[in-house]
This record gives sequence, C-alpha cells and structure tokens, in this order.
Amino acid sequence: MNKIIILLLSSYLFSQSSYQILTTPKNIFQLSSNNGLSSKVDLDNYINPSSLEIKNNSYGFSLIKYPADIAMYHFTLKKYSLSILDYGILKDQIYDIVNNKFSAQEILIQYFYNYRIRNLKFGLSVGGIYSNIDIYNSFGIIASLGLNSYYKRINSSIGMSIENLGHILKSYTTYNTKLPLQYRLSYLKHLSSSLLSYDAVLSDNTKYIKHIICFEFKIKNKIKLKISNSNYLKEMIINDNDYSFLSGFGLGINTKLEKVILDIGFMNLGISGWAYGMSLKFIRD
Repeated sequence: MNKIIILLLSSYLFSQSSYQILTTPKNIFQLSSNNGLSSKVDLDNYINPSSLEIKNNSYGFSLIKYPADIAMYHFTLKKYSLSILDYGILKDQIYDIVNNKFSAQEILIQYFYNYRIRNLKFGLSVGGIYSNIDIYNSFGIIASLGLNSYYKRINSSIGMSIENLGHILKSYTTYNTKLPLQYRLSYLKHLSSSLLSYDAVLSDNTKYIKHIICFEFKIKNKIKLKISNSNYLKEMIINDNDYSFLSGFGLGINTKLEKVILDIGFMNLGISGWAYGMSLKFIRD
C-alpha cells in the first residue's frame, strides 16, 4: 500500500495529528495492549510515567514493523529512552515517473522520574522531539505527568495522566502544528491469575474519546498472554473486508527467562494491515 495512505491512516488511528511518534506504540507492551493497560506498574509501561518501573540495572530494545516498511526502533537504558520512527524512502511520483526520492523520520528522547507517597505514585517524563521530511525539519520539547494509586480493599489501581504537553520550537511552516495532547483515565482490576483494564483517552485536538480494553492472563508461571481491543478503527471498517472484526485487535506473549524478558506481539490496523514485532529487556546483576 502507498506510504502516503499509510501515513494518513496511521494519523487517524493513533492521534489525528502530526508527530506520530508521540502516540504510536513504541514497544510490544504498548502494541499488544493498544496503548492501554496504563495503570499496570511494569518495566515497559512508558504510557503513564507514574506506572513505569524504573530499574537502574535494566536496558532494552524493541522493533515494530508497520505496513509499507515503516518501522519503530525503541531503546531503553535506566531512566532514559530513545525512539525512532522511520518512514523509509518515499517517492514523489506521477505514474511511472519518479521526480524525487526522500526519507522521513521522527526521533523522541525522554527521561522518566517517579516517586511514591503511601499508596500514591507520581510520575514525570520530559524530552525532546525531532522530525524531518527530506530537507525540512521540526523540533520541540514535550512532557507528560501521571498519577497511579493502588487500593488494597478493592485490589485495584486507578491512574490519571496528561500526555504530550509541550511546545514546538521550530515548525515545518509558519503555522505551529499542535502536539497530540491527550488526557487519560485508567482502571486496573487485579484478579487471582489475570488483570482486567480499561483506559479512556481524550484527544485535545479532536475531542474524540478512545476506549481501550485489555486482558492479561498468566498461562504458566513465567508466561503471560495479553489480549486487547479498542474503538480506534470503528470509522475505518469497510464492508468488503472479511476480517473487519479483527480491526483494533492486539495480542502479545510475555515470558521471563532468568535475566531476560521477551515480548512478541501484533496489532491489526484495519485496512492498513498488521503491525508486529518483539521487545527484549535485560536485567543486569
């Protein structure tokens, strides 16, 4: 499928805005959960900064392949992360005549910090974003704030976050494109061998509310299965798509092998196709 079409569909799917890297899943935790499960404290939960489990002896790498050879690379070390969304080579083409070939990338660097007061955990992430298309570029600063609280009586967690606050310091044009600011409320129920979560995400740009449901089951002692779905794609389902019922469906498997955590998973992007990949997290002594 044409890359320009993929970019437009991705824009609708994740944020309906520029700077797709801010809302596109960066690792398999995010991909398989549809960017949900944000109240779960985890080494790979970078959605709500208060839910990130920070360990100074951990580092990791993720690779996600999107349709049309678009790829997400994600590197983590202690409290830092580096994400690269590579759109590959695009063509300015009319029929069989190629006028120009150019590349496009987005880069995001972030620092995470959180602290706990009784049953409340506060989190903050700050960073910078850089985007380029051919000879044109744009950059800015971003931040997210989060709160996560656990209630033992109901064995549940409730999270809130404001994501993608910031300012574009240099825009592609004289008009400053808005960052995909969003507000999130999440609920996580801890069951005996599983988790059930719900996230509601309000986009400040579109006023559209995304609803995300995710289940995580423990298959064996060190193996977990994650299943999710959302209403992202309800406006993009077409009648002649035999697999439209899979639109928005996410699936992931997590396994812990001593000092290595492996995640593999995928998500259906409707008529755009499938996204799939793997994440590795290493825990040093």
